[in-house]
Amino acid sequence: MRRRVVRRSSSLVLCLGLLAAAGAAVQGRQAQAPAAASAAPKPAALPSAAEVLQRYRAAIGGDAALKKHAARTETGSFEISGQGMKGDLKVVAQAPDKMHQWIMLPGLGNLEQGYDGTIGWSIDPAVGPRLLEGKELEDVLNLRAMTELGVPGGKGLPGGG
Repeated sequence: MRRRVVRRSSSLVLCLGLLAAAGAAVQGRQAQAPAAASAAPKPAALPSAAEVLQRYRAAIGGDAALKKHAARTETGSFEISGQGMKGDLKVVAQAPDKMHQWIMLPGLGNLEQGYDGTIGWSIDPAVGPRLLEGKELEDVLNLRAMTELGVPGGKGLPGGG
């Protein structure tokens, strides 16, 4: 009878040893997984906005191509889903510093802003016509500066005003 007990206890020790070895192997793999994940190559850094604009300018023909155009018109639409608001917009710009922007909101009316090279103005259905000053004028000047984007000396690129 003693032999049977010894054999059973040997089998039990062997099973426990195998379970311990399997558990250690699983833990070792789990410990290696984070190390492998951290060893993965990091994605390349994204280029700066100025670099993207410089590449775009080069791709469309450089400064000479940009200077050929003295005016532009942009049209589009937008949606502010959180407020259930949709509308259309139009921007007309003429170099060096004129801009007129319309935002058409169904049910509310048209909001207009512009800059004629000297004066910034707004026509709003809620407030009426008025001259812009301070931060509002600065915002319109920033929109106007977008007409200079990519033009040497324009506000949109390094080296610009």
